[in-house]
Amino acid sequence: METRHIPDFRKTAMVLFLFAVAMGYLEAVIVVYLRELYYPEGFDFPLILLPERTVLIEYVRELATLVMLWGVGWLAGRNGTSRFGWFLYAFGIWDLFYYVTLKAVLGWPASLLTWDVLFLIPIVWAAPVLAPALNAVTMVAYGLVLNARRTLPPALSRKEWSLLVAGAGVVFFTFIRDYGMLLWQHRHSGQQKALLEAVTRYVPEKFAWIPWAAGELLILASLLSWWQRSRRAEAKVS
Repeated sequence: METRHIPDFRKTAMVLFLFAVAMGYLEAVIVVYLRELYYPEGFDFPLILLPERTVLIEYVRELATLVMLWGVGWLAGRNGTSRFGWFLYAFGIWDLFYYVTLKAVLGWPASLLTWDVLFLIPIVWAAPVLAPALNAVTMVAYGLVLNARRTLPPALSRKEWSLLVAGAGVVFFTFIRDYGMLLWQHRHSGQQKALLEAVTRYVPEKFAWIPWAAGELLILASLLSWWQRSRRAEAKVS
């Protein structure tokens, strides 16, 4: 098995932790300002339609956030698997401390079952805060396991990638399901006005917890498969 100089695991994890915490704080502060502008009485559903220019700025900001997280993951890792793992780790910490900051500054969310808008790309993602928080914990665990080795971590197998992508796809579907249904119901170009009116009236109430949990299990199965295969490979070398 190939061995090269591997940066200290704990130091790398700590530096990325501090970066992601700071980034989560900055993300939350931006949301605080947006809510003061558009939700002065406090954020809640139904959604208020933002100006097109503001929506475009938010799209670009979300893309910039992903690029930053990918960038630090790439710099921290030493091969593709390691870089992917550190990206997941930073993403999870960032997401968790985003909510920690909102709770500290705004006293929001009121509970882990409070609904939130998670992303806007390609359409609105919405879910109770508990769902993305648990996903973030899973990402942190996935990233740490991929990197907690003395040697370079092996690539995920086709089976492991299939489980991971399938699980992430199911989770993604549960997040976009509500607003995706609205979009589908008003998919004809002549119904654009009706779609916008529907968005300003819609209040999500029931989350697809069972499909979401199935997606989480697929992701964890991918990680378990990789960990078992990695342990067997290390045992052969030793």
